[in-house]
Amino acid sequence: MVAAAAAGGARPAAASFAAAGRAGGISAEVRAAVAALPRRQREVVALRLLADYSGEQTARLLGISTGAVSAHLHRALARLRATLPEPEPEPAELKETP
Repeated sequence: MVAAAAAGGARPAAASFAAAGRAGGISAEVRAAVAALPRRQREVVALRLLADYSGEQTARLLGISTGAVSAHLHRALARLRATLPEPEPEPAELKETP
């Protein structure tokens, strides 16, 4: 994916996010919240969290510093936490331990 993006192909951030959404791994609510983020924050979220790129790889691909990657990710996650409701606990978490 990095080679395609570097060669002027489709952005891997958008492709990763779209593919994960189609695969049913991300709820419509989360997809909408991420889509509402500013473009750079969306790119960083997609590359760091969905494509599992390192901060250095993400910075190189986007042409920004690793500090900027961290800042964008921090702001994006803060906005998502404020926007999205608390997740429901998993059924295993509801069980009492003896």
